[in-house]
Amino acid sequence: MPIDEFAWISDNQKQTKSVSIGRFYLCGTHLMEAETSNKIVLRLDAVTTFGSGNHASTEGCLRALEHIFDLGCSPRSILDLGTGSGVLAMAAIKLWPNSNVLASDIDKESIRVARLNAEVNGIAKIDYIISDGVKAFEIKKNVPFDLIFANILANTLKELSSELDRLLLYRGYVILSGMLEGQRSEVLVRYTTLGFKLIFEFKIQGWVTLLIQK
Repeated sequence: MPIDEFAWISDNQKQTKSVSIGRFYLCGTHLMEAETSNKIVLRLDAVTTFGSGNHASTEGCLRALEHIFDLGCSPRSILDLGTGSGVLAMAAIKLWPNSNVLASDIDKESIRVARLNAEVNGIAKIDYIISDGVKAFEIKKNVPFDLIFANILANTLKELSSELDRLLLYRGYVILSGMLEGQRSEVLVRYTTLGFKLIFEFKIQGWVTLLIQK
């Protein structure tokens, strides 16, 4: 790795701040802060990929995840589509240790980093795959899912609407994120047309996360 890349990673780590989101406490692996007993602590670094946990879309997903937990739901099969650093997959397995979690990303580097983050947190029960959207055989093999994370871009959320519908178990949940407030309506319409209903939404710093159910 070139020296300038080491410097970039070091700067990235310094800018990654600890954040408390509901039951979760997210912090960089370089930080040695005390772990509070009443929090689920996740140590991770985005380093060369997306997802330090500081972005509003990630916070929205974690709050939506908690909302599902508070409803008393126990999803057995979970897909984290576009996993990035793997933070959402890790949060899900922490809440539901007996669930099967599949984390996918089109970027090979994201999968490498997500695996490393899971190892740092002592998590072994997540399967990681490289996939362009939902094309991978491993995704089709595990259908249906009863919870799907899709923290990606608004246009991609719209493009994948029919495919996510086919992947989801009846009465299952989808968490849609990565959209700005001005993009919310057009994304939601695409899913409600397919029969989804809006359960809850989270607006954080101009970003929107939608919790929907089939």
